[in-house]
This record gives sequence, C-alpha cells and structure tokens, in this order.
Amino acid sequence: FKALGVVCDRPSPRTSQFSAMAFISLLTLLVPMIPCLGKRTMSANEGDPFSGFQLFGPWTASSAGCTSTGWEGKYSIMGGAIEILSLEVGPESTTFKFNSELASQAQDEDSFVAEWVRMQGPTPNDKVKEFFCNGPSVGSVAFRLSIQKACDFWAPAALHGLCPALAQKEEVEDVAEEEHPVEVVDPFDGVRLSGVWAAAPSNGCTSTGWEGRYLMPPGVEILHVQIEGSSTTFKWMEKLAQRAKRSDKSNNLAEWFKMEGPQDNDELTDFFCDHDWATEDMKPSLAKRAKDIAAKACSFWSQRSWQKC
Repeated sequence: FKALGVVCDRPSPRTSQFSAMAFISLLTLLVPMIPCLGKRTMSANEGDPFSGFQLFGPWTASSAGCTSTGWEGKYSIMGGAIEILSLEVGPESTTFKFNSELASQAQDEDSFVAEWVRMQGPTPNDKVKEFFCNGPSVGSVAFRLSIQKACDFWAPAALHGLCPALAQKEEVEDVAEEEHPVEVVDPFDGVRLSGVWAAAPSNGCTSTGWEGRYLMPPGVEILHVQIEGSSTTFKWMEKLAQRAKRSDKSNNLAEWFKMEGPQDNDELTDFFCDHDWATEDMKPSLAKRAKDIAAKACSFWSQRSWQKC
C-alpha cells in the first residue's frame, strides 16, 4: 500500500517486511497481515454498508445516501486523505469504482479483495449479494464482520426498503404481473367446417403481430392467417379458394372464403362482429357453426388479442 502513500501509525514487526513490497502482495496476504487493522468502527448510519469498513484501516463515508436513481456512497481512508471507493446502487445493479492504484495492481491477483476490486462497472445486485455472502472464511474478525454487513445490505428486502428508487423496480414488476394478460385464445382452433380444424403448435404472436396455421386430417393445411401491423392476410387451401370463387353464395361465410390479400383489421372487426352470419340459405347446423366462428373471431379482432401477448 506504500504506492498510495499510506503509512500506518503503529507499525508492527512485519511492517518492514512489507514496506518495499507492492500492494499486490498485500492483496495476496489479505487482512490478517495488514498492520493498520483495528477494532470495527460502527457507523452512525447502520444502513451504510461501508462506513467504518475495515480494509487498510477504517473507512470514512464522505457522502452516502439515497439519490433519484438509487443509493450512492464515497469512502476514504487515512482521515479522508485517500479516496478508496465510490459506488452507485441501482434497482438492478451496482457499480463499484475503486482507487485507480488498487484497480491496476489487482488485475493479476487471486484473492477475495482482488476479485472485489476487479468488479468494475455494473454488476447485478444478486451477484453482489452472493459475492459478499460467500465471503472469505479467513481474515480478522473485524474484516469478516464488515463483509457480513455488506451481505446484509444487498439482500433484496433491505435494498427495497432503503430508498424509493430501489423499491420502484419491485413495484413496477408487481404492476406488470397484475396486468399481464391471460393466454391468447386462438380464433380458429376447433372450427368445424368439412371436418375439425386443428391449430398448429407454432400458432401465436410474432415480432410483427400474429400467425396461425390450421390443419385437417391427414395434416392438410386449410388456412394460413398472418397479422402484420394494421392488416390480416388469409391464405386458403387452393381447392377451397377456387370453389369459393365459383360459388354464388352471398353470406358472410362465403365472403370470408373469398378474401384474398391484406384485409384492414378494423374492417375485419366489423365483418366478424356482423350479426348476419347465420342466413336462411344455410342448414341449421351450418348456421350454428358459422355463428360460433364469427363470435370467436369477433372477440379476437375487436380486442386486438395479438397485441396482448
């Protein structure tokens, strides 16, 4: 630590042994052999994880507290002569910024302290908690108590109760969970026309809207539906499309079979929600099935179900 200009007030018999050694050696030997360590100094603010922290002497918090984005603290040693750490705690991650001399000398060292010093940039809060809670089993009692204090600080319940900005993430997620829609109901799965239509397993939302394929035994695709933006395209099985074109039927079911190319979703809503799907020229069983198709499709298009995935 001599490289930082730190001299201990009470040198131990080992001081001369380290006076010519680089800080990297101190990281290797960790806390038990550092002569500056003494009794743990309790912070006046027990919510602060590092005020009074024991590493190269007790740390002093020059500033610490809640911010608009979370919590932050700055710490120094030797009565404020050397800033050793600044950190910013957000709802999801924590950023540690250590003294540049420490950071440069810790790059090739293998120790708990060196690993912590290398923790530069945003680190997920759960990883920070795991790091401190699985802290070293060696070191002075004061040092291990300091690590335990940091472990307690990064516990989710502690963070959420610390500052309003840190509680915000949990609240937003709670609202999102409450508003998360139920599973989108496929509009044409189980349709009974010339057999029973089965929805393909791949049916569902896409990055641009919604897509569905409907099959009849033995795996023949009767209809492909693709919703993109404000329009929907129906692609019917070729034989069914040709038969519909030759048909002189004028009911909504026949009109649906004749649809080609993109159809405006607002117009489709009106089309499916029209109450004239069961007409006199239909057999009662077909009229009922047509009404069932329209009711399900009306709900799907009027509620823009694909936007709720």
